[in-house]
Amino acid sequence: MEKILEEKSPLISVIIPIYNVEQYLNRGIESIVNQTYKNLEIILVDDGSTDNCHEICEEWEKKDNRISVIHQKNKGLCGARNTGLKNAKGEYIYFFDPDDFIEVNLIEILLKEIIKDKIDIVICNYYIEKNNKTTIKMNIKSMKINKKKLYNMIIQKQYFCGYVWNKLYKHSIISENNLCFNENVTMNEDLLFNCEYIQKIKESAYYISKPLYHYYIRENSLLNEKSFSEKRMLVYNALDRLMEIFNEESKENIIYLKERYIKTTYMNLYLLKKNNIDEEIIYNQIEKSKKYKNEIINKLDSRKKFEICFITKCPLLYGKIKDKIKKE
Repeated sequence: MEKILEEKSPLISVIIPIYNVEQYLNRGIESIVNQTYKNLEIILVDDGSTDNCHEICEEWEKKDNRISVIHQKNKGLCGARNTGLKNAKGEYIYFFDPDDFIEVNLIEILLKEIIKDKIDIVICNYYIEKNNKTTIKMNIKSMKINKKKLYNMIIQKQYFCGYVWNKLYKHSIISENNLCFNENVTMNEDLLFNCEYIQKIKESAYYISKPLYHYYIRENSLLNEKSFSEKRMLVYNALDRLMEIFNEESKENIIYLKERYIKTTYMNLYLLKKNNIDEEIIYNQIEKSKKYKNEIINKLDSRKKFEICFITKCPLLYGKIKDKIKKE
């Protein structure tokens, strides 16, 4: 590893979007500055934080000359990451969420693989931290992945999923194709970015079985939201665009995306019913979900068929069961 990195020591831009995470911010930034790979450009994008993140960022900028801080009015996660991309100068891009932390050699290991195998994206396994319990996401061996299989593994939950924080990207592919995060999306924005990136790659990907990232699932995350927010409707901007991509690039995997569309819609219906909000807001999505159900139901195994039938017929009961599972 050392020999490979001695021959080529490229600048890595680490983009960190920050919004009201003062409780975790020092630990997160510390896990970046202490990386064994040192040639880093660390961009802290303070996205209009109202807590002490502003001051914490300023202190870190004084302590480490690799760190630069950008303060901006709140634009959301996608807007913050896009600001980072506009200012990044590195040959490779790494996105980090500041309420998590990483193993000390994550960047070194990812960079070694992307250089050694001359690939366009490298992905690592990760730990899931939830309710004071730590689990490893997957138990599959390290492997090279072709483009077709990559679409399959990035959308199915049993694999590494569409997050950006366990992946290293080539900056040239992002810049040459004007790729960015869709700022009209608040859910599935990572998956959408990854699928648009995969569309543009020529080489394969590499998956590293060793878990290097610690992903925290917290009670106050959007995924665990108990009330209905109109921001949840923005997920359909991502799902509709993903449907276009999969229809063009990966028709054999579109069934998984249609499952996701159906489950998302009926979970939204559950939240609407739970909060006594008019269901008319998702009428079109329900109609589209019914269409997708008819298209895929006979292609599902018995377990998935039961789940789709259950959620569409009993969204309230399904939602209550999902809420209970999330608490455990």
